[in-house]
This record gives sequence, structure tokens and C-alpha cells, in this order.
Amino acid sequence: MVDLPDSLQPKTIWLSQYQAPRIIPVPKRKGEYVYSRINIAGENQVIEVEPPQVYQFEVLKNEDGEVVKNKEGKPYVIGKGGKSQFTSFTSEDGLTADAIISMLIDRRGELWIGTYGGGVSKFDGRKFTNYKTDHGLPNEVISKIFEDREGNLWFASNNGGVSKFDGKRFSKLRSFEGMPSNIVWSIDEDDNGNMWFGTYDAGITKYDGQTFSNLNSDDGLAGDFILGTERDNLGNMWFGGVGGVTKISDDKLTNFSIDDGLPSNAVLSIFQKKDSSLWFGTAEGLATYDGSTFQNFNVADGLADNAVWNIKEDGNGHLWLATFFGLSHFDGTKFTSYTKAAGLLENGTRDVSIGKDGTVWVGTEEAGLSKFSGEAFTNFTKEHGLKNTAVINDIFQDRDGNIWFASLMGLHKHDGFGFTMYSRNHGGLLENSIECSYQDNNGYLWFVGAKGMTKFDGKSFIHYGLAQGLPDEKVVDILQDKDGIFWLAFETGIAQFDGKSLTQYNADNGLSVDIKEIFIDSFGNFWIISAYGLTLFENGVFVHYGREQGLEGIVTDILQDEKGNLWLGTYRGIAFVDSKQLGALSTNLEKKLDFKIIDQSHGLVDRYAYQLLFLPEGKLAVGSPRGIQIFDVPDLGSDGFSKVSSSEWYHTSTGFPVKDINPIGKTTMFLDRDGIIWAATESGNTGLVRFDYKKVNKNKTTPQLRLKDIRLNEAPVSWQTIIDYPLVIEPKDTANTVPAHVEEMLKYGKKLNDSERDSLASHFKGVTLAEVSPFDLIPQELVLPYRFNRVTFEFGTDELTNPDLIEYQYFLEDYDKDWSPVTKESKVTFGNIREGSYTFQIRARFTGVSEEGADAWTAPLEFTFKVLPPWYRTWWAYLGYALIFFAIFRYYIKQREWALRKRQEELEETVSIRTAELRAEKKKSDDLLLNILPEEVAEELKAKGNADAQLIDEVTVLFTDFKGFTQLSEKLSPKELVAEINECFSAFDLIMEKYGIEKIKTIGDAYMAAGGLPTPNQTHAIDVVKAALDIQEFMKKHKEVREARGDLFFEIRIGIHTGPVVAGIVGVKKFQYDIWGDTVNTASRMESSGEIGKVNISGTTYELVKDRTECFYRGKISAKGKGDIDMYFVEGVD
Repeated sequence: MVDLPDSLQPKTIWLSQYQAPRIIPVPKRKGEYVYSRINIAGENQVIEVEPPQVYQFEVLKNEDGEVVKNKEGKPYVIGKGGKSQFTSFTSEDGLTADAIISMLIDRRGELWIGTYGGGVSKFDGRKFTNYKTDHGLPNEVISKIFEDREGNLWFASNNGGVSKFDGKRFSKLRSFEGMPSNIVWSIDEDDNGNMWFGTYDAGITKYDGQTFSNLNSDDGLAGDFILGTERDNLGNMWFGGVGGVTKISDDKLTNFSIDDGLPSNAVLSIFQKKDSSLWFGTAEGLATYDGSTFQNFNVADGLADNAVWNIKEDGNGHLWLATFFGLSHFDGTKFTSYTKAAGLLENGTRDVSIGKDGTVWVGTEEAGLSKFSGEAFTNFTKEHGLKNTAVINDIFQDRDGNIWFASLMGLHKHDGFGFTMYSRNHGGLLENSIECSYQDNNGYLWFVGAKGMTKFDGKSFIHYGLAQGLPDEKVVDILQDKDGIFWLAFETGIAQFDGKSLTQYNADNGLSVDIKEIFIDSFGNFWIISAYGLTLFENGVFVHYGREQGLEGIVTDILQDEKGNLWLGTYRGIAFVDSKQLGALSTNLEKKLDFKIIDQSHGLVDRYAYQLLFLPEGKLAVGSPRGIQIFDVPDLGSDGFSKVSSSEWYHTSTGFPVKDINPIGKTTMFLDRDGIIWAATESGNTGLVRFDYKKVNKNKTTPQLRLKDIRLNEAPVSWQTIIDYPLVIEPKDTANTVPAHVEEMLKYGKKLNDSERDSLASHFKGVTLAEVSPFDLIPQELVLPYRFNRVTFEFGTDELTNPDLIEYQYFLEDYDKDWSPVTKESKVTFGNIREGSYTFQIRARFTGVSEEGADAWTAPLEFTFKVLPPWYRTWWAYLGYALIFFAIFRYYIKQREWALRKRQEELEETVSIRTAELRAEKKKSDDLLLNILPEEVAEELKAKGNADAQLIDEVTVLFTDFKGFTQLSEKLSPKELVAEINECFSAFDLIMEKYGIEKIKTIGDAYMAAGGLPTPNQTHAIDVVKAALDIQEFMKKHKEVREARGDLFFEIRIGIHTGPVVAGIVGVKKFQYDIWGDTVNTASRMESSGEIGKVNISGTTYELVKDRTECFYRGKISAKGKGDIDMYFVEGVD
């Protein structure tokens, strides 16, 4: 709380010290009033005020184009003046043709549409399925559609008679079958199940299923051209056409005409309401008959046009009339008409059908199908006279019932017949930007905004601004307390205004700035809403409530319910203070309040609660970015509010034209005295919304589920073709179609020829079913071979208006473990289904606005089918497996017996063979060991289990190496490389064996051998030299062969040195004979110091072979790690 010293007490401003208010009269003519003002640039600007701009709504006119007025002299507004909730469907959406003559919603909830020249379309809310003469229609001009008591559909045509459709086949009734005329305009059924047909030129025809009987004007009928037929509740038959009306009761004919009170003898339609009253649509108006007299209605009463083509009744007992110039709604008291100006596709309408939720379906003469979702919503946008709905700050209704919309672009007054706009240039406002409107106790209107406040007496605007003493230029709110004192809210403070002076309160007095709204509750508490929360003003003291006091989020709206409780709309939901706390505030010294919150955790669809309204029957409406949510006020307990119940969400996503409630402004959602909600939205598409909550069409029952198609392996199946094959033949009787042909047309778009039908039957061979259900064509008692174990189910409901608001769950017993997640997809595929019997279950619920209980899950719809096992899992396959196993087992036993007998005979032979084999294996083992080790070493190893290392004083060691091996190996494939090395080393091995030299090992491309071990000898040096020369000779010839083929080849260096070495075996599991010592290293250096194609020997080796060789002394050559060594090239050997 803020208690201020005298020096900071509020200041009083006396208006007598300032200029008098500026008065601007509302001009009636252009140029009638001119004034000057200083604009933003500081320049003097002359304003020539024009009369207010007036936008008149579309009104009803007669055939001469004259406005039709009621008894009070007021015009009949089309619809509610704005855009009504119409949705259009045309041939571009799949409708077979745009020219519609007749319509019917059948017991399955599907809409059948008869067109002029396009046949029939069936609409399930999502897609159109079209039927033409190829399917079995009598003609493609369908004048009437009728459903009989058994659910069969009857189609009347312009020149093809009548066709009955039982869901599988069409049966035609034409002149060939006994009809007196092929031009039929109406159909009905009497209490005995007889069908009655009204014809163009032959009167009426009764058909009992076997024979025809006819009545015409010669028999007393009012006329031979019959357009309307109706059976009343007493079983009487009524026929209307050119000539008047005929009633047939107990075979007695009674005629009615203009002389009896009909408005015209041209009767276009007949309809009986549930209250038993009879209604006749004629060429000159609508008539109702109570059994004795006619009461007539025409354009003068508000009917859209005198020519009434068709009549239907909704669930409220209201009539909907298709007329020559629009759709009319008659609630028993008044007519409301809808034309193209209200959103209807075109003015010419021919038929209407009423959905179970009250949706009106309208067939137009040339433009297609219109869906009218009811009179609850009307939208006003720029095309209806509004400048910009996104900048509406306030909505207000004056005592005369006018609705005022204050915006940044001026004022709009709605009087029911149009909008009148007041602005700076039109009407006399000093400034266009208006924050809010108010009507004082004397009936004067006040408008406050960017340039002060304006009083309006109906003739002039009286303006108060800075020049008149206002402490701030921008005024955001105004109200009058119980004492008649005005309170003004500025962004910077508040002021008390008694007409003579202003008492100002601002930040100096402890008040928060950025004020949005002021409010006085029924207890007299004065509340101020600002950007910083809520402030209580009491006796010059300000008490602030914000986050620290439990009030979260920016406050956007404030109102009080009939119990005195305070409700706040905020950016964090709804805040609540009960009346007990409010009533005790004056005695509550601490001024504490306990705020209770309703947010998304309680069921709000959005965290932002911009606007709040209380509706009748304890309902609360919340405006947010996500439209309007309406629900029962939740119960308040000790732990806070319960979750909201009976919630209804109105938004474009739920089928209603409202979204994005304007968050900026005092009152952007308003409830007028007629219970109409007015909501300003930020969307240019939804604009200003007129919402009559009482007229919302709500679903009253849960959806009716059904399967729509079953596919196998993703392919469509003509089930009737499968069940009828091979007896699917063209009928000789052209009056009846073949059911298989109808389904083939629907599934494949054509009748299959014999070859295609054979192919279909072959493809689906093994698929069996008992029958096919009518209309949806679903197979019954379906049995599938295993190869068709991928099954697709398509399903839907009778929800025509908002099929996208249906949610589904499905469950395939013995395949799924539980119900699927909730989905809006109306198709599911199950793959790899094992053999067995299965039951597919589907359930649905409607998520849109509905009566209590109508949003519950439906009882599951079940479909049972069977999948056969593959052949290898059939009973006969298992029997075969058993027989094969038995035969194999018996054969096994016999073989064992024979084997045991033979075993005894073969035992001795086996022992001898095994002994020989052991000897052979021993020899192989010895040979293998000798291949690895020298013979002496191998013998020692076998005898002792190990072999001792030897120091041999003189051994000649040979090393070879290929030149450029790395570079060449990169050019050869691995296979070629290994083959080349193997060929060379294999030749070297043979040479070593020839001279008795021991091959030690190969290391990559290097080859190492030694002479004079393991048993020393005297020829080791010359043996190794000869072997080296043979290797060079082999490599020379090998090179010539490869060069001739164009292959790559290796060239080799060879080095030899003689000296002492240590020889022995290394390894335990894998033996290797090897030598060590400096002699080995020197031999390696001899190789690396040699040249291609040469045998390079050391001086030591030279001394041993010089007497038997020709050598070339190279001199002392430096060898890595060895210093200078005498080296010789061997040129030849003796």
C-alpha cells in the first residue's frame, strides 16, 4: 500500500480555465462542415468533413429488382449480413456434374446427388463416388432420389424411366417394362410398400413390384405433369404438379387449386412436417394446409423467391426451402434467406437435404453443392464494410441495440442492416484511433482514444483534449460510478471527472503506469488493469497485485459473475477471486487476496485467456489465439478448481470460422442482449465473428461405423466377380444389371472383359466368401489363401459434415496386443498375417462439438476373416512329413542291421587297411618333416625330441633379390604377383635340389640358401656358384618369354659369401631350420652390392672357387656396415 503525504496528493484541474470543447456536427452532405487542425508536422490542416460512410447489407429484392420490406418498412437482410458458414463442392472436387436436380441422405448417412447430365454422385464427407448409365442408371439426368423402407434407392430420370438400386444391382422400369412414361419427376412409397411415380405427361403410376396401374387427368387427377409426391401420416397420397394438388384417400381423389386457396396451380413440391402439417412449394410461393384452409407465404414475407422447388425439415421443426433465387429458412415465424451474397454457390437452388447434425446441404442449378453448417456463425470482413477487424479495440451495444466497434480506424456502428463508419473525414471524429465506447446514465455515448475523449449526442461529436484540460492526450477507458461521476483511464494514470473538474492520479501518487482498463465491481471496489498487474484503488490508496501476490501473467480482461466473484483473463490462464474476499476488502487492512487459477492443466485449450464471457446456464466462454472455448464453470474446492467439463472448442481446425481472438483492446469479445457473441479476430479470413451459440449444430449421437473397402496385397478386389465367376455374363434382360459389373465399374472404372475376368479369377484363386454386403460391397465369411496375408481395411462413419473430426482406434485380435493409438487415418494395413481366424475391430468417436455422450467411443464394429496356412503348414503336408519320417526311420533301421552284419566281415580288412594307411601317413609325415628340415636334423629330432644347434666353420650362403619389386608389384594384380613369384621360387627350389644345397627360407621377394650344411662338405662353394649361375640363366630365359608376350618381368641380383654360421631349429609348434652369424649378413650385403644379371661373390668365396671359375675383380666395394670388401663377378665355370 502507498500512503502519500499532502505534497503528493492528487491534483485537481478546473476545466473552466481551459478552452471549451470542440463541437463537430455530423454532416448530412459533403462540404457541410469544415474545420482546421494542426497535424503531426505542425502544419495547419483543413478537414472537410463528409457524411458517415454507410455500407448496406445485401437485402431481398423482388423479380423487378425492388427492395422487399416487411410490415415495419424494413428490408429483409440476406442471412445475417455477412458471410455465412457455407462450404462449396464442385466437379473439381469430384462431383460428377455441377448442375444438381435432386438429393437424398440415406440411412447410412451418405449423400446421394442427382445431376443434370452427369448421373449420380455419392458423397461420404470425404470423397465422391459417381454412378452413370454404365453402372445401371436409367439416364444421366436424375430428377428424384428416394429410399424405400427396405433401404433400396430409386432413381427417377428425365427419359429413362426409373431404376431401383439394392446396393448391388440396378433394376430398370421403363415403358418397355410397362411404365406409361419414361420421364419421371417424383417418387414415394405408400403404407403397403407400393411405389408411386409422378410422370411428366402420364399422371401417376403405382407399382406393386409386379404390375403397373396408372391414373391421369381422365381419371380425375388434377393434371398429368406431376412434380411432387408425398405420403402423409394417415397413409393418404398427395400429388402436385401443373394443375394443382390431388389427394388420394381410399381410392378417392380430391383436387385443390387456386380456387381452394393455393397460391398457384403449378405445384413444384410437397412435404409433411413431423407435426403433420402439409406444405406445398409452388411457382408463386409457399403454402401450408391444416386440413381445411391454406396459409400462403411469398417474397413479401421474406421468402427468397416464390418458386419453391423443394422443402425439408430440420431437427428443430424448421423448414428449409430450395427456391429459384436462394435458400430460405422458416422458423415458424420469420424467413431468413441466403443467396450468393451470403456464401451460397449461386442463387438458383433445386434441392436441400438435412444431415443428422442439422447441416443443410444445398444443390444448386449450375454451380455445384453447398454445405451450410448452420446459422451459428457469420463473418464480416472488408467486403462487408469493415476496415480492419485486427485493430478493433472495443465492442459495445447501446440502449437502442446498435453494436459499436471502436478501432484504430474509427467507429463502426452495426444496426442490423449494415455498418455506418465514423472517422475523421467521415462523420466528424477528431481522431480515428478509438480505444473504447461507453453510454452514460443520460444515454450519451462516449468514445475515448488517442486524442482525448468524445461525447456523442446522436447529432454532434463534442471533443475534449489537452486544450480542454485533460492531463494526457491518450485516454484508454471510461466509466461512470453509481454517483454519476466519470472515471477516465490514461496510460499514465486515472482521473475523476465531474463535468467541471478533473482530479488526477498518476505515478506520483503511487499508481502503476501503462494502464489498460478500469472496472468497478458490485462491492464498489475500483480496479485498475495495467501492464504490471491488477491495482485496487481505495480512498486515494493504491494496492498492487502481481506475481508476488499470486497473480501470474499480464491481465487482459476483468468481469464479475452474478454471484459477485471476480474473473480475470491473463496470459497464464484465468484468475479468480471469490465474492467473500471482495466484500471484505474494505475492512481487510492488509488487502490480501487469494487468487485461484484455471489453466491448461485444467483443460484450457490455450494458456492465453484474452477475453472472458459468461453465457446462460453457467457456461464460461474464453477467447484466445485458438478461437473460443466454452465450458461449464468448474467446481472450486480446497485444492483449487476441478478440470473443465462439457468443453466445446470453436476454431477453424474444429470446423468453425473463428480463430486468433484480438488480444489488444478492452473488449474484443462481447455478448449482446440477444445472446450473440461478437468477436474481433486478427485474421483477415475470419474477420469480425457473429456467434449465435444457441444455434450451434451439435452431434446428438455417436457416429455410425462401417467398413468401406477391403483390399488384398494393396489391390482392389471385385468380390462379386469372385463369388459369381465363371457365371458373370451379360444379361439378356437389359432391365437388370449384373452385380459383378457394377462392382467392377466402381473398383476398376470399367466392366472387365472375359480375358480380364479370367485373369482376376486366376490371380485371386483360393479366395472364398459367402456373399457381398450391399452398398459398401464388403465380403462376408472371407477366407484367404496364405499368399494374400496382407490385408487393408478402409473404414468410415456417417459423419458428413466434419469427417476430419473423427478419431479411430483399431485392433486385430491375435495379431495386435492392444488397441492402436488414436488416429484420424481411416485406413490400416496388416501384413504378414499368419494362418488362423481373425477379428478386426474398429471404433470411433467424434471430437467436435456434440451433445453430452455423443463424443464417446462407439461400440466396436467387427469383421471376422480367416487366413489359410501355406501348403507346407497344412494337415496333409504334416501327414506327408510323418510318412516320410517313418520311411526314413525304417530305412535307417534296416541299414543299421545290414551295417552290423557287414561290419563283422570288414573288421579284419579294416585293421589291415588302417595299418597300411598308418604306414603311408608316417611316410607322408617323414617326407613333410624332411621338406622342412635337413634329413640329419630331422632324424635327430625324431630320435631325441629335439635337435642341438651346430657351429659349422665353413658354409656358403646365397641371397637373391628382385629388382624394383615394389614398383612392379603395384602394376600386377595380387593373383598375378603371387603366381609370378611362385613360378620363380619353384624353379630355384629345383636348382637347389640339383646341387644338394639347403633352402633356408624366403622373405618377401628374397630367396636364401646355403651349401655345406647340415653336413659339411668340400664342394659347397662351387655348388652354390653353379646354382647361382643356373638361376641367372633361368631368369634370362623367363624374361625373354614374358617380353615376347608383352608381360611385365622380374630381374634378379645374386650375392654369395662363405664363412662360419650357427645352424639350428627354432619354434615349438611350427619348426623352422635357420642359420645365424655375420656370414649371413655379409652374404646379404653381397646381394645388395651386386648388379642385375650378375653373380656377386666375396673374396672369401673367390678363394675357394677361383681355380674352377672365371671371375672379374670389381675391387674393394663399400658395403653398409661392413666396410670395404673385395668383390668378384662370376663370368663362368669350368
